Amino acid sequence: MAVTVHSTPPKDQFGMVDRCFRFAFWAAVIWACYGVLHSFSTEWVWRLDFITASGVPLAFLAYATLGSRSNPIPRVWAAGFLILAVLTMVLSMRFDPSPTLQHAHALMHCVLVIAGLLWLLPDRFAGDTDAFLLVLVLLSCVHLAILFFLPPIFNTLQHWFWIHPPKPIAHIGLPFAMAGVSLLVAFLVLQQRIPVVVSLLLLVGLGTGLQYGFALLEGRGLTALEDRITLSGHAEFATIAVQQGDIPRVLVHYEELLESGELGQFAKSKPPGVLLFYMLTDRVAGWLSPEVGLDDPEEARLQALRRIATYTWPLFSLLVLIPLFLLARLLLGENAARVTCLLYTVVPSANLITLHTDQVLFPLFFVGSLYLSSVAFSRNRWIPGLLAGACSYLAIYLSFALILTAPFMIGLGYLICIRDERPGVLSRFSKSLLAIGLGALALDVLFRVFLGYDAPLRNQNALAHHAQWKQWTSALKPTLYFAALALTEFSVWVGVPVALLAGYQVRPLLRPGFWSRVHSSRAVLIGFGPVLFSLITILALLGKTKGEVARLWLFLMPLACMAASITLTERYASRRWATWLVFALQWITVLLIKTRQDFW
Repeated sequence: MAVTVHSTPPKDQFGMVDRCFRFAFWAAVIWACYGVLHSFSTEWVWRLDFITASGVPLAFLAYATLGSRSNPIPRVWAAGFLILAVLTMVLSMRFDPSPTLQHAHALMHCVLVIAGLLWLLPDRFAGDTDAFLLVLVLLSCVHLAILFFLPPIFNTLQHWFWIHPPKPIAHIGLPFAMAGVSLLVAFLVLQQRIPVVVSLLLLVGLGTGLQYGFALLEGRGLTALEDRITLSGHAEFATIAVQQGDIPRVLVHYEELLESGELGQFAKSKPPGVLLFYMLTDRVAGWLSPEVGLDDPEEARLQALRRIATYTWPLFSLLVLIPLFLLARLLLGENAARVTCLLYTVVPSANLITLHTDQVLFPLFFVGSLYLSSVAFSRNRWIPGLLAGACSYLAIYLSFALILTAPFMIGLGYLICIRDERPGVLSRFSKSLLAIGLGALALDVLFRVFLGYDAPLRNQNALAHHAQWKQWTSALKPTLYFAALALTEFSVWVGVPVALLAGYQVRPLLRPGFWSRVHSSRAVLIGFGPVLFSLITILALLGKTKGEVARLWLFLMPLACMAASITLTERYASRRWATWLVFALQWITVLLIKTRQDFW
């Protein structure tokens, strides 16, 4: 005889806690709206607001500890709110609470409302979301709130000089039009139903249009774009370029002209390639502007150079998408390649640090060298290896920072040889590496014979000038501080979402058995993040740079997008909305940096 057992549902121990929490949450939301709209001028308001800002996160933390243990969302938000509460208290003790604490409260309110909206989303979304993605959204919103409210958080860091007075949007409808076009292009590219060539043309057009569009937001026309080559320190290159009429003379006697002061100050820290590019632009401007010749006044030629650079350099800077797509497709697959290139079009530094050779040339030659070397390692061919060596030498002729192409080539090449799972890994690796070295050596011999260029001497003089100019000291404490500053600046300028997605790829390095898992067909997917992390860490510690890496490290932005695409296509392959979410957060980040901070 069967016995039916009627089990009594367990008593809901946390029902009252949940109801109290919901009441406290909505009370906090109402208070947040009041605090944002109301003035913080009276003393009792900001004191009561401080209690709210500090108490609500603690209530969230208590709720996460006592109830809803199976749901990761409240626990993640509670941890984030607690961090923000501590930040608020630290700010109140370190600075004058009058302006700073008010901004911190506004920041807290913004994140509080966003957190509440996400917490109230349907359970289907909650079940499809993990803690990492929630942390990504939270930290991204914190950065966006900092940009919107402009609390002096970053300004307190030594040698942080990016925060500037806000720039109002002159054409309010332009951002909406740009956003609509961006979403349309993203939809077409991610569908994978259109040919690769069409996708790349759309992405190049989108990236170029965004550079112009964000400049036009100021309401000054293309003058806002020309400022980078007219008013900034690097505008000296354009002035020197129109003053020097003989390109071979400059290239052959570069060191002597630097010592005489004829080439200015900025060229002393560079190889000849940067000035050469400006001089070539000057010559192209002369060809395209027949009314302006070499005998015309410098101001007329300088204006022609600025005009042609304004019309051509943004497009030229997006040519990096071609080798970037080919590299990502070779290593990660076509889907990841499309995501990589799409993310690059919404990287803040790539959109806002315009008309700089750091943006126009360096990523192109860096990624181009890596693609050619990857072809050499994967196909075991001499010709791609020789071309990769020559391209990497040209990259170093533009900037000595691009010497990091070599270690990344080596690490990535070894991963490729392992991934192919063919016999003779070391033999194929050594053969391709030898071809790359011969290509670089051949070009170095040609430059020495025909141009008298001594790369080691130029590098030594550039480092000495840079150290003296930046007043660098090699003590341990400042080295560690500026390394941390550089990593922070790089993260916020590549975009917090992309930085976190790329940083997620370091996880395999922290797990046991990393080396055994690398030796497999997934070698590139597992090892790409650790290799990139090692490269950036070495650059941060040995680069002798006091900030400003948003421009100086621009050539690394494409690799950060590649690492981020690995996370999106591997971890969130079945959740395509995650890619759209990251794209939207990146786009908003670019807009807020432009209108609230900008570059110089």
